[in-house]
Amino acid sequence: MRYFKELIFGLALCAGCSPALAETFCAKHDALATILDSKFGEQQTGAGLAGNAAMVELYVSKKGTFTLVSTNTEGVSCIVGAGDNWEKIEPKEQLSAM
Repeated sequence: MRYFKELIFGLALCAGCSPALAETFCAKHDALATILDSKFGEQQTGAGLAGNAAMVELYVSKKGTFTLVSTNTEGVSCIVGAGDNWEKIEPKEQLSAM
């Protein structure tokens, strides 16, 4: 949670951004991906479609920070969640139906 607060605080310092706007920070997809990589060392580790209107992506760093990003059909990406201590969990084998 500290990571998310630091990210929002840093984004709120940008010219013309209010704290309320920074809470739902959005930017062009490539710009946001570059920020996540250069500032936090986060790389995309997964993605999926959310209906017909959005793609959801997960960016994770080797330090365990993570950011969840939603991108609309116009290429605008918004941070929808972030945090620390990400842990990849392998799915358990499913029991076969009897």
